[in-house]
Amino acid sequence: MKGVIIFYKLGKHTSKKKEKVLRELWGKKQQSYYGKYSYDFEGILAGIPHIKPARSAVIVKGIDKHKVTSFLDKNKVPHVVFNTNIGKELLNSRSIYY
Repeated sequence: MKGVIIFYKLGKHTSKKKEKVLRELWGKKQQSYYGKYSYDFEGILAGIPHIKPARSAVIVKGIDKHKVTSFLDKNKVPHVVFNTNIGKELLNSRSIYY
């Protein structure tokens, strides 16, 4: 199966901008009142099967490349895209690896 690996770099952005981009990309789990209440905020990768091989990298199917790269372009995050081959079993409908 054809996939892409996307490397992105948030180094020159402020910490506020980094947190905003990562929260929109990966989502966030928030707890309040000493863990009694839990809230899950989904990012754009929540609906896309993906693998997270490293801290600032993500592997997605080739057909989902545009969703991630357009998000990174919109937020002015520098990124590099490489084509790769991945096994079908790695990216089934909802698999996420960390």
